Amino acid sequence: MIYESKTIARRLGALLTVATFALLQGCAQKPPACGDAETVQTIQRLLIEHTQELMPQALGGSPVVKDDPNKVQEAYYAALKVVLSNVVSDGYNEQAKKNSCRASMAVSTAAGETLSRDLVYTTQKTEDKSGGFVVEVLDVQPFVMGLVNDLTQHYLTKRFVGEWRGNYNCEGIDGATDGPQGPYSMPVALVVDANFKAKLERTTKGGGIEILGGDAGYHMRLRGEGKNSPDDTWRTEFDGQVQGLQYEAKGQVMTPEGQVLRQCQLKLALPSS
Repeated sequence: MIYESKTIARRLGALLTVATFALLQGCAQKPPACGDAETVQTIQRLLIEHTQELMPQALGGSPVVKDDPNKVQEAYYAALKVVLSNVVSDGYNEQAKKNSCRASMAVSTAAGETLSRDLVYTTQKTEDKSGGFVVEVLDVQPFVMGLVNDLTQHYLTKRFVGEWRGNYNCEGIDGATDGPQGPYSMPVALVVDANFKAKLERTTKGGGIEILGGDAGYHMRLRGEGKNSPDDTWRTEFDGQVQGLQYEAKGQVMTPEGQVLRQCQLKLALPSS
């Protein structure tokens, strides 16, 4: 579930060698200065916009990005903070109405990450009647890539990590309706850790234990074994999908040789944060 970003990095290298972002701002005769609040706000919006453009690719597709029931990404962008320090103006071009600037930029995120490096940028007044300006940032891709990777990890952790609780139901063996071979239902918990490993452990009605595991994600497959005694063992498999905060899966309990004994179902939910 940790997504590699080499393809994204190549795309960024092509697209964001020079990044621009325009913001209409009153009717000022000059663009904002290198360290003005409008300049910082515009750079922050630039970072957010390009990160948003790349997140669908980082997470494997646009439908996945829209599946954000706890609004993790929205909160991440709202908490993003950009700080410019050691701001230096390399001069103002009166004819072009452009400031040439240098600064050290630090970007702090909701995940606790801080990205920092030196930045070269310009602020320039546009020629339209609205009196807007453009901020142009050179070599912004390291910041954007850092945010894409940080948000991907942060989002997946918030999206899947935790304790999914619900019910584990199985039909009877050969149509049995009661007794040891009859159907059963019990509450269970599936724990997803920070490495996106899922584990379900339950105590059986026969006094034994069953342990299932797999990789957490939108499509989760759980596999494992159960044992009541050395002579009473079985294999179990579940396959299902996560939608919203719900995980539903169908599965089978089988003999060690693969003969299906029971048809089963898992219905679990992750509490909203």
